[in-house]
Amino acid sequence: MDLPIPDSWPEAARHLLPVLRGPTSPANAWEAALDNAEAVLVREPLTPFLDVVVVLDLPELRLFVNQGHLDRWEATPEAALGAARENLPPATGLAPWEIDGVWTLDARDGYASSRLALPGWLAAFRDRVRGEPVAVIPDADTILVGGTDGGLPTEALVTEAFNRFHAAGTPVSPGPVTIDDNGRLIAWNPPLDHPLVHRVQACHRYGAGYEYRRQQDPFAQWLVDHDVPDLLAPYSLLRHPSGRVVSFACWPGGPALLPRADLVVLGPPGRLDGAPAVPWQAMIAAGHIGEPEPTLSPPRYRVTGAPDPGSLPAVDPRSYQPH
Repeated sequence: MDLPIPDSWPEAARHLLPVLRGPTSPANAWEAALDNAEAVLVREPLTPFLDVVVVLDLPELRLFVNQGHLDRWEATPEAALGAARENLPPATGLAPWEIDGVWTLDARDGYASSRLALPGWLAAFRDRVRGEPVAVIPDADTILVGGTDGGLPTEALVTEAFNRFHAAGTPVSPGPVTIDDNGRLIAWNPPLDHPLVHRVQACHRYGAGYEYRRQQDPFAQWLVDHDVPDLLAPYSLLRHPSGRVVSFACWPGGPALLPRADLVVLGPPGRLDGAPAVPWQAMIAAGHIGEPEPTLSPPRYRVTGAPDPGSLPAVDPRSYQPH
């Protein structure tokens, strides 16, 4: 049975809406796009590990819009993203959350978290919260907004993001998002003296780990099937008793694609003990890590040749302080 997809751009544009998803969602979409240009979804990065993706929302169906649909409508990705944002009302169902100082959106339309994709939406909370506005969208139906002041509301926001993300059937991201001086969305990375810095860092690293793990095995198999010699280094986490979380990628040498991590362990996966661990920035400064591969998300970086461990500043992963 043929799906009732609009034939013309003006008709289709009226039914486009944005959703927020991690780069490996929806399931298998990124894999299909590796071999089929028409299967590439209409999406753009919002913050690291969080994308705006366009859907066609009709009474009979909701589907993700891909390049094949755009070709049919003679439209561009920019036009589709713009139409999707214009079709979403900004503030339906805004209300105080159970903790004073935090706001939620009970939109009841399936697009609560999508409001974060609207230009200026988060910045509009500057007069409602203490500090700069910060938002979390642990799942597709949840958006919470508080401030960055580090008090009880902020602590409750971060805790709820972490817990809901791990309990969600379709998780989106546990990483808190704030705005820069120009009102643009950025990942919230508080200063090292902030009381919640370790917990916020943990949220970001667990969110990144979720995306890398979802992609690891199928992408590694794709590389084998297409005779690509690169090793796909896994993304791993080390949790300190203090609550600090450090990410690392193990690189035994040779052609490889590394996930973005705090540390690079110069040894095979699973051998953290005794292997030199080098900060990511030191690897870049030494010329062993280049720019991210432009077609890959979450980001992976191509490296070749093993460095001399003695020429790089090794650290102890168990005491390393991420920056």
